[in-house]
Amino acid sequence: MKKIFLFFCIGICIFFTGCTSKTKVANTNNNTKNLEKKLKFIDYNSGYSFGNTKTAKIVMVEYASYECIDCRNLQKNIGSLLKTYIKNGSLLYIYKPINHPKFKNDEKINMYFAPKSLDDIQNIFNKFDSYSRKPYPILKSVLNLKEVPVPNYSAMSKEISRELISGKITTTPTIYINGKKYEEVFTKKEFQKILNSLLN
Repeated sequence: MKKIFLFFCIGICIFFTGCTSKTKVANTNNNTKNLEKKLKFIDYNSGYSFGNTKTAKIVMVEYASYECIDCRNLQKNIGSLLKTYIKNGSLLYIYKPINHPKFKNDEKINMYFAPKSLDDIQNIFNKFDSYSRKPYPILKSVLNLKEVPVPNYSAMSKEISRELISGKITTTPTIYINGKKYEEVFTKKEFQKILNSLLN
């Protein structure tokens, strides 16, 4: 078992070269089903989802690390737009936190932190400079981690790790918007242009 686990960890480390949500998605709409057919490696029921599956015309899946500065910058740039499009019912946002091999504290954050809202994710990134790459005791204090494991954390983590390998996801953040892959930090204007093009 240890050998299998070690092989799995090595595989993940090979795939991740740089830094550039388990809540179930209920009432999956036709849009999401179509995406499942197109991107079979993604489990749309794994991760932290925010938005209305019945009305959303846009499905966005983000693979990110809480210790990745590009992930922090992306949230800083597009966070307000995510809220707007989720609130008006046009966006379903699925956040998939990864255990990045370059950042040893990722696993602790993901194991002990389950965002209940988009604000929870953005609040963590707002503290980025105070905890990133710091010793775990400092991170624990800054983020007020209670060290109570997230329900289904192990299953969610394994599923996300499988997707990283199957989808050949090698950098964070990696984003899929209605099935199209992006590996970049959008400006607010760039992100809004993409979303609006999918709504018109």
